[in-house]
Amino acid sequence: MSGRHGLAPFRFEAGNAGVEPIACGASVAHWFSLELGRADPGRAVATELWSEPASGTVFALNASGDGMAVEALWCGFEGRAWETAAHIALERRAETPAPDIRVICRAAGSRLSCF
Repeated sequence: MSGRHGLAPFRFEAGNAGVEPIACGASVAHWFSLELGRADPGRAVATELWSEPASGTVFALNASGDGMAVEALWCGFEGRAWETAAHIALERRAETPAPDIRVICRAAGSRLSCF
């Protein structure tokens, strides 16, 4: 998919309520991932994602404007984000644009917890 035609934007935001930086990403096709951003304590990772209302598919757009289907969202402690990841629910409903996703993340033992 190329461009934004037929897609509806929605916001992803993960606030960092912890004491160390976090990093968030999106898993796309076959074990590849995209960095969505990082946030110091008291700050937030915020980005725009896109949904195709007809199918419920969620996309992240690359620098060329090509849509990459998102399989999962996650945040973890920066530098070891995947090993400490909290997986974030990604609603997919056909015939409805995806709702904004806003979570607060903090340490839960050796992992991050986002709710």
